[in-house]
Amino acid sequence: MTDIERDIDTPSEDDSPITNAQSSQFEIKFTTRLSDEYHIPDDKIIVPGSVNRLELSDLVNDMSSVGKRIPYDFLINGEFLRGSLVDHCSDRGILSEKTVEIEYVIATSEPDTSNLTEPEKDWISGVTSNRDMFYTCSMDGNVSMYELGSGKLVKSLKHSSLPLTGVFCTSGDVLVTSGKDGRVRFADASTLEVFETSVSISPIQTLSVCPYDNTIALTGSTSGELYLWNIPMRPSKSNSTSKKRSHVQEGEARAELESTSLSGISGIEWISLSQVIVASLDGTIQIVDPISKTSLPTINTSRSISALALLDAKTVVTGHADGRIIFWKLRSDEVCATIEATNSCRSHSRMITDIKSMPENACIVATASIDGSVKLFDSRATSFAVQSISLPQSERALSLVWVNASQLLSGASDGVVRSHTIERSI
Repeated sequence: MTDIERDIDTPSEDDSPITNAQSSQFEIKFTTRLSDEYHIPDDKIIVPGSVNRLELSDLVNDMSSVGKRIPYDFLINGEFLRGSLVDHCSDRGILSEKTVEIEYVIATSEPDTSNLTEPEKDWISGVTSNRDMFYTCSMDGNVSMYELGSGKLVKSLKHSSLPLTGVFCTSGDVLVTSGKDGRVRFADASTLEVFETSVSISPIQTLSVCPYDNTIALTGSTSGELYLWNIPMRPSKSNSTSKKRSHVQEGEARAELESTSLSGISGIEWISLSQVIVASLDGTIQIVDPISKTSLPTINTSRSISALALLDAKTVVTGHADGRIIFWKLRSDEVCATIEATNSCRSHSRMITDIKSMPENACIVATASIDGSVKLFDSRATSFAVQSISLPQSERALSLVWVNASQLLSGASDGVVRSHTIERSI
């Protein structure tokens, strides 16, 4: 048994499993954490053991006063119901004599996937969006701007002779890019023209702009260095529309932060303005204060981390080289931090390259993998992906961004950005 498996609680079996003779019917009680309009009477009811998810969804809709049919999913002791109720309970040692509490949630619909852009010349290593535009960076050093609605290419500009590794558009319309040449570049989002660049440091692997203050960013290098940057304001309109800029200003990092990573930094997430979680390929996780430039003792997970996301201040999600996704519970104070694995799933067959949490829904995360798939996971039950999207042929999914809770963009090794639209029932 691995350290990760020892960290994950498994259901206890206090009672003996049900038998076939006991499988004919169950007493159930529905619960939900949805808003009041989706609540139904909490009376106990009797259902046949053969009932499945679709039949339970019909039952809840019949009892609901919402006024339209909603696709529901169902959780029993934190696991999604798949197959019949009797099979689910029998496999988990749940007695039919006991009232089974079933939580209903809005089901995640199957995404409608389409190619949004024509292929770029090289792999898309990063994608970001801002209002009615989205931007990509690629392994050939190019940055491109597209119309979000049509996928029409507006402009493309070379930022580096080496691969770019990250791109982000701030609320102030500054486009920030990072690259293997060790530079962070700041460009006008309307023209893609670089107006400031950093002095060269170690090759940059990860870029993260603070969501609480779009004027600062962190980068992590392939050698484990962590740098804090001030994001400058873009030039005035008169300057930005000039045909050619005579000089690109060079700036230095605001600070180099303490990092104990023995290898490349693979993920950076902002818990708050003064607290950041940093993950590394050597399997370490560290809590850093970018303002005071201090850090808490390093946490070792014993498994190389290739991607990182934060669902909330206490829930961390990591992706790994073997395709595994792990959900962790984070606890921290002023002197130390600990994490405990709460669930694990190996749904991908190869390395996870990116993880992004859905806006407005802290339960859903999207993952991209070089196995050629994009998957959606629900943190309430992670024994399998709730939806899976396969890319054509043997293309690799490399980067993700949520435009909103209904649209996810992915960039791939064929140079195509794909749009994954999820129908929202609420």
